[in-house]
Amino acid sequence: MQFGHRHIASQDSSTYRHRASRLAQEAAQTLIAAGGGKPAFEGAAWNGCTADLIRTAKAHAYLVLHHTFYAHVQGLQKKVGGIAKLAFHSAILEKNAVS
Repeated sequence: MQFGHRHIASQDSSTYRHRASRLAQEAAQTLIAAGGGKPAFEGAAWNGCTADLIRTAKAHAYLVLHHTFYAHVQGLQKKVGGIAKLAFHSAILEKNAVS
C-alpha cells in the first residue's frame, strides 16, 4: 500500500528525531550550567539532572523503536507483496494449463 504512509512515517520519524535531539541538548546545557561551566557527571549537579536524562533516554528509545518497527513493516510489505504476485501468477498459469 502506498497511500502516503511513507510520507507520514518519515514525518513521524523526524518528529521523534527532533524531540530526542532537543532533549539531549537541553540535558547537556543543564549539566554544564549545574557544573559551573563544564559538564558535571557526579554529585549534586548530576543528581539534579536525572529526570532530564531519563526523558532524553526515553525519547531516544522511542526514536529507535519507531525506526526499527517501520523498517520491519516495510520489509513485510515487500515480502507479502511478492508472495501475492507469485500466487496470482500461479493461479493464472493453473487456469491456462487446465483450459
